[in-house]
Amino acid sequence: MRKMSIVQTRVEVLRRLKRFSGGKKEEKANFPNRTEMHRSREDDSLFYKNKYG
Repeated sequence: MRKMSIVQTRVEVLRRLKRFSGGKKEEKANFPNRTEMHRSREDDSLFYKNKYG
Protein backbone atom coordinates (compact mmCIF):
# COMPACT_ATOMS: atom_id res chain seq x y z
CA MET A 1 0.00 0.00 0.00
CA ARG A 2 2.75 2.44 0.97
CA LYS A 3 4.70 1.77 -2.20
CA MET A 4 1.60 2.29 -4.32
CA SER A 5 0.94 5.69 -2.75
CA ILE A 6 4.58 6.68 -3.30
CA VAL A 7 4.37 5.73 -6.98
CA GLN A 8 1.11 7.65 -7.30
CA THR A 9 2.77 10.69 -5.75
CA ARG A 10 5.64 10.38 -8.22
CA VAL A 11 3.22 10.22 -11.12
CA GLU A 12 1.35 13.25 -9.80
CA VAL A 13 4.60 15.21 -9.47
CA LEU A 14 5.71 14.18 -12.94
CA ARG A 15 2.35 15.27 -14.37
CA ARG A 16 2.61 18.58 -12.57
CA LEU A 17 6.17 19.08 -13.80
CA LYS A 18 5.16 18.25 -17.36
CA ARG A 19 2.36 20.79 -17.23
CA PHE A 20 4.67 23.27 -15.50
CA SER A 21 7.47 22.98 -18.04
CA GLY A 22 5.10 22.74 -20.99
CA GLY A 23 7.41 20.12 -22.50
CA LYS A 24 10.04 22.73 -23.36
CA LYS A 25 13.63 21.50 -23.37
CA GLU A 26 14.93 24.78 -21.96
CA GLU A 27 12.60 24.34 -18.98
CA LYS A 28 13.86 20.82 -18.44
CA ALA A 29 17.37 22.22 -18.15
CA ASN A 30 16.15 24.26 -15.15
CA PHE A 31 14.55 21.21 -13.56
CA PRO A 32 17.36 20.48 -11.05
CA ASN A 33 17.42 24.08 -9.84
CA ARG A 34 13.69 24.05 -9.26
CA THR A 35 14.08 20.75 -7.39
CA GLU A 36 16.37 22.35 -4.82
CA MET A 37 13.38 24.24 -3.41
CA HIS A 38 11.17 21.18 -2.94
CA ARG A 39 13.94 18.68 -2.29
CA SER A 40 12.04 16.33 0.01
CA ARG A 41 9.20 15.46 -2.36
CA GLU A 42 10.79 16.10 -5.74
CA ASP A 43 13.88 13.98 -5.11
CA ASP A 44 11.78 10.86 -5.65
CA SER A 45 10.47 12.25 -8.93
CA LEU A 46 14.04 13.00 -10.02
CA PHE A 47 15.02 9.40 -9.36
CA TYR A 48 11.91 8.21 -11.18
CA LYS A 49 12.60 10.48 -14.13
CA ASN A 50 16.23 9.38 -14.40
CA LYS A 51 15.31 5.70 -14.19
CA TYR A 52 12.29 5.66 -16.50
CA GLY A 53 12.97 8.69 -18.68
